[in-house]
Amino acid sequence: DQESYIVKTSWRAPAINNVFTRFDTGAEKLSEVDEVRKILNYGRGVMPAWGLPGGGPLTSQEVDHIIAWLWRERLPVEEVAATARAEKEAQMAANPSKSEGQVLFEIHCARCHTPRWPGRGPATLPNGGGTVELIPGPAGSGRYGPALNKTSLERLFPDIEDQISFIALGAADDVPYGEFARLGNYGMPGFGKILTEDEIRAISMYERSLDPVEQSTVEFAELYAPGGDS
Repeated sequence: DQESYIVKTSWRAPAINNVFTRFDTGAEKLSEVDEVRKILNYGRGVMPAWGLPGGGPLTSQEVDHIIAWLWRERLPVEEVAATARAEKEAQMAANPSKSEGQVLFEIHCARCHTPRWPGRGPATLPNGGGTVELIPGPAGSGRYGPALNKTSLERLFPDIEDQISFIALGAADDVPYGEFARLGNYGMPGFGKILTEDEIRAISMYERSLDPVEQSTVEFAELYAPGGDS
C-alpha cells in the first residue's frame, strides 16, 4: 500500500521563543504554566515526549529548567504579532491569487490540518524505492488535527462566532467545545494574542469554504510525483 510508505523529508518546526503567545496565554507568572509542561512531558504532533510521565528521558526538574528558560527568553507579544503581520503581508504580496484567509491558514494552521505540510521537494522512499517529489495534501483535510471543511465546521460550530472564539482562545484541557461538546486538550493553540479578530474571521471563512469531497478524493499519485531515481 503506497499510503503506508514513510518518506524521509524535512519538518519545519515552529518557533519556541513565542510559544507563550499560543499556549498558556493567560499565564502571568512561571508557576501558572501548564500547557507547555504537558507538551514537553507527553509530546505533540511530530514532537516526541521528553518528560518521564510520557516515557521520555527528562525528570520533572529538567522539564522545569526548560520551561524556565522558555519563559525567560519569550518575546513580547507585540513583537510576535508584528512578525506575524509582516509574514502575512509578504506572503500575500508573493501570492496575489490567494485570499487573506488562505494565506493565514497556510502560515498558522496547515502544519497540523493539511497532510504533508509544509513538505515540498525530493523525498526518499524506503527499501530502495527511489525518490518522489513531495506535494502537500488537500488543504484542511486533516493531519494531526481534524479535517476542516464546510460540512465539519458547520456541524461543530453552527455559529461562526463560536469558531472564531475557539481559534482565538484555543482548546482548554478537558473543557468541552463545539456543538458535540468535544473535550479539548493542549493540542490546539490559541491565536488571539497575535492575530486580530478580522484575521481569525478570514481564517474561519476560508476553512468553511473547503469542500470535503475534494479533500477525500485525492489519490497517492497526486501527492507524490515520480522522482528521478525510481
